[in-house]
Amino acid sequence: MTDQRGRYAFENLPGGEFRLALTKAKFAPVGSHIQISPGACLVLRSYFRTQSTISGIALDANGRPLPGLDLGLYQVQDDGRLRNLGNYVRAGPDGRFMLENIPTGPVIIGANVNRVPNDFEPFDPVFATSPTNAGGGRVFSLDPRQHVTNAVLRMLPPLRYGQLFVEVKWADGTPATGARAFAKVGAQESTHATAPSGSSRVALSLPLGRAYHIYADWQFWNPPRTLRVDGPTAELVAFQHDGQTITIRLHGKKPATPP
Repeated sequence: MTDQRGRYAFENLPGGEFRLALTKAKFAPVGSHIQISPGACLVLRSYFRTQSTISGIALDANGRPLPGLDLGLYQVQDDGRLRNLGNYVRAGPDGRFMLENIPTGPVIIGANVNRVPNDFEPFDPVFATSPTNAGGGRVFSLDPRQHVTNAVLRMLPPLRYGQLFVEVKWADGTPATGARAFAKVGAQESTHATAPSGSSRVALSLPLGRAYHIYADWQFWNPPRTLRVDGPTAELVAFQHDGQTITIRLHGKKPATPP
């Protein structure tokens, strides 16, 4: 029998081939074939798959079905942070979705949870609720065979966007052509953008009226060798208007030649 943390151990096994079988009430059995060399130590991770599902509908800010929205399942940890479970689904043409194999612990369904709003997902994090709860996200705690069918994920009104230009320079003030930049807000991170060929000006598409930590770097990538020059830890910027421009200087000098 496993302990409270799900751990178990078989000791003094001879070398050879074995079949490991795990069973638990309300879960489908889990089995695997393993090969152990004499005197070896083998560590396995096994997972019970549930039969529970959560289904519902994604709606736009006007209450119309929203097809093609990517939704993910997140575990609500004891400290309130969300852990990405890697369980994703895309809403169908009618806006409907279904997530399967729902863990038994508290989970929440959300869209664009860990990223700054971008061109592909131009909205703040949004979470599924129930038809009778239009407030914060609904925390689901399901039995291994339970099915929930009334989840609703409704989008917020559109955000106002603008372009923040980041002029990236070397320590001596010369342009760092081909540099990269990205923005962070708390744990959310934007996509990394690269300056056009021959330019050191990076364009970031971001919601207006917010403060961002802006990062910049330069890298040359030619496997197996790479070269990277970082910028300051972060530049705090209040992004107020479209076309706003900031300048960031990298710590290092421009490499003489790529590796």
